[in-house]
Amino acid sequence: MLGTLVGRNISDAVTIKTKDKIFLAFPTVPADVTAAGAAEYSSLLQRNKLQATHAAAQASAMAAAKILVHALELCGKDLSRERLITTLEGLYEYDTGLMPRITFGPNRRIGALGAYVVTLDPEKKLFPASLEWIAVE
Repeated sequence: MLGTLVGRNISDAVTIKTKDKIFLAFPTVPADVTAAGAAEYSSLLQRNKLQATHAAAQASAMAAAKILVHALELCGKDLSRERLITTLEGLYEYDTGLMPRITFGPNRRIGALGAYVVTLDPEKKLFPASLEWIAVE
């Protein structure tokens, strides 16, 4: 399942019988978030009086918006669809501060090729302490 789409009570759904049978894929984990990224996210929530009810999805949306704004700024006044696509294709390890660095290219339309795939310990109701990025090749 996509981890960003599950609710907070996912730990109630995972039982001893289903241990190590339910896997969640996350595009990012708290260790990927920089201090500046966290401060910017918190500031956005406070400034707009928003709740952090779906923090992972909100952070992903904010990262996507940052990528778009950055590309638009690089395009400048001569914005066109072709120029925007070319600019996005030139992004290499762009740091949003909220997820792993993003890279696009002419044959790469997905910024982060991989995910953190985790299980949940039903007894402790916790994710594993160490998480490893699984790259798609």
